[in-house]
Amino acid sequence: MSAPSKITGGCLCGAVRYEVNFKPDHDFKNNAFVCLCTQCRKQSGALAMHFFNVTLPSFTWTSPKPSARSDYEIIPGNHRHFCSTCGSFVAWQGDNNPTPEGEGQLEICAGTIDEEFLIGKKDADGEVVPGTGWGEVLCHPEGKVTWAQNDIGKVTAGICGTSDYYPNFVESVATSAVILEVYSIYREMRLQLVVPVKPGDGKNKGDRGVEELNGQLWHVTAPLDIDDARDVKFHCISYVWGQGREKPGSFFDNEISISDKTRPALIAAIRAIKASGFEADGPVEEAFWIDALCVPYADGPDRYGTLESMGHIYSAAESVIIIIQDPAWKIILEASSGPTPDALSYDDMQALEGDKWITSVWTYQELVNARKIHFAPIHPEGYDSIVKGERFFNCTGYSLDQWKKRNDKTTSESLIEFPTLNTFEDTLADLATSGYLGRSVFQVLANMACRTYDPLFPANRLLASLGALTQKVSWGPPSMTISDLSEKVMGTCEADNDYSFIYTTDERDETPGLQWRPDPKQIQTDLSKPVHLIPVLSWSSWGEPFGATQTGYKDEAGFWLENMIRLQPSDATSEEVKRLLENWLYRPTDLSQPGAASKGFFKRTESNKLNFGDAMLKALKQMRFSGTQEPVICEDGLFFPLKPLGARQDVELFAASSIRWLFGSPGLARWKEGDKTKYSAGVFTGVVRRKEAKAVLIV
Repeated sequence: MSAPSKITGGCLCGAVRYEVNFKPDHDFKNNAFVCLCTQCRKQSGALAMHFFNVTLPSFTWTSPKPSARSDYEIIPGNHRHFCSTCGSFVAWQGDNNPTPEGEGQLEICAGTIDEEFLIGKKDADGEVVPGTGWGEVLCHPEGKVTWAQNDIGKVTAGICGTSDYYPNFVESVATSAVILEVYSIYREMRLQLVVPVKPGDGKNKGDRGVEELNGQLWHVTAPLDIDDARDVKFHCISYVWGQGREKPGSFFDNEISISDKTRPALIAAIRAIKASGFEADGPVEEAFWIDALCVPYADGPDRYGTLESMGHIYSAAESVIIIIQDPAWKIILEASSGPTPDALSYDDMQALEGDKWITSVWTYQELVNARKIHFAPIHPEGYDSIVKGERFFNCTGYSLDQWKKRNDKTTSESLIEFPTLNTFEDTLADLATSGYLGRSVFQVLANMACRTYDPLFPANRLLASLGALTQKVSWGPPSMTISDLSEKVMGTCEADNDYSFIYTTDERDETPGLQWRPDPKQIQTDLSKPVHLIPVLSWSSWGEPFGATQTGYKDEAGFWLENMIRLQPSDATSEEVKRLLENWLYRPTDLSQPGAASKGFFKRTESNKLNFGDAMLKALKQMRFSGTQEPVICEDGLFFPLKPLGARQDVELFAASSIRWLFGSPGLARWKEGDKTKYSAGVFTGVVRRKEAKAVLIV
């Protein structure tokens, strides 16, 4: 089959043009592919996209001046080139996607090739001259069909090429554990470390990728040939990126822009492990993992697989070194200097309230996975000082408690004044039990909902949640979209028999048999308002028995949720329920009782203004409950639904018995709409009678 030596192409309106001059040895077969991935479908609108690879030296943009060519980067360093005038998607380019010979590459959308090259030249009558087109060569019939598992039956079954499968996500709770086992062979995680240059490495000062830090030469390793990060010794560095950036090539030959805090954070960590008081089980290892340098730059399985393996990486590290800026560092150092923790001042608590590290979604997974934790300052003046994590952690909860007592404040007032520190206190409670208890996904999501992330990178919330849920290497294909990532979180939990993600505000799946399950394909229209896996309540919970979660199973009858309590609507609640809610809602009358000043969500005076239902709803609102409905009165308590239930048919209410709060538990509402069964989460406040719990057939 003959091949072209040159082709041209461009966008629909002609404002973006290009020319390709192929090398004589260009491999047309192995550089042609069809992509069925969701990302290509979303950005093109086509069910299948034909591409062909060319090297950058053989490619030239020939657009008129000024050029209308623009590019979009969902991940830095990965460009989708398009025409800003007509919108045509022309090519995709990864900055770190070279050929084996080291040449950059570009993936050209085959549909943008000019007709005379794609179809063939036309004669005077407008008919194509046979043998003058190169479409069959450029879109080679023996090329690959990538993401072939995304085929759409007979619609895409006829596409020519060799199918290249990535394993698909869990679609059935009955097979999730089996699929997870199969996916394990597709794990993608690359561990690279910053290490000192050793004699014989052949690396010298001034070489590309070599940096002198703290009087020593360092470099970033190639990906280590290991399956488990626990096979090597290293330290993880935790820090906040901030807004400043270093240009590509400015630090360890970084291929994309990175935080300007990466350099000082790494230097601070190098100094920290040599400071007196640094805790280690043996000789201190000089090897570091830091995200900006150790997460693969190129968009693809290696990068996404590494981001999805953060729990594995942080749990494998010898320690996590947290690099803190002022004023937080001075506060931590002073609070940890005495033999016992001192209560922080109001001003210090307010300063910590706004600290970016404490508020970040990544902080939770970094803490609960860490074996040892040290704080160190980012500025040079404090390099010789470190603080062990527990020294600072012990004073946080103590400070909140002392502030409430000294100022006659309630839990409600504390949440208003210090929402971040209250969330941090819950994190520390999870940290205290992380060595011997697992965490339910509901527990993780409740904490994450109170944390901050860059709205331009909404995947970070779910990536951090995944890191807090599992210490295993990422399995399955990389999560290219929020929907994919939501599915991966649920699939991971299902494989561990944790179905507590049902207690979220998500719209439910319309797929038959999965109507109870959050819909991963929900559309997030506002980057600042996530919709995937948002807990019905952001409040610290526990499992009953300790460490338990919401479990389920599938048999011939269908899918069952275990340990569920069927709630019975009533005209009024019992006296037992009223006592329980009153004791939780309001501070005791007799403040001379031990611990009385710390009890009660509201002051006793609130009881004169609100009935139980209104008071409970007011409290739930402070815990990020988004329902606004009147509660359904039940024999054992009040059920607060997310959606109105008054006009629904055949409404059934259930409360979980294995996930608990002091005032109740998460719940589920079920009703009929015609021949369809619908589900929505809710909050049950009242007496949780665990002995009455049974398995409930869901579908």
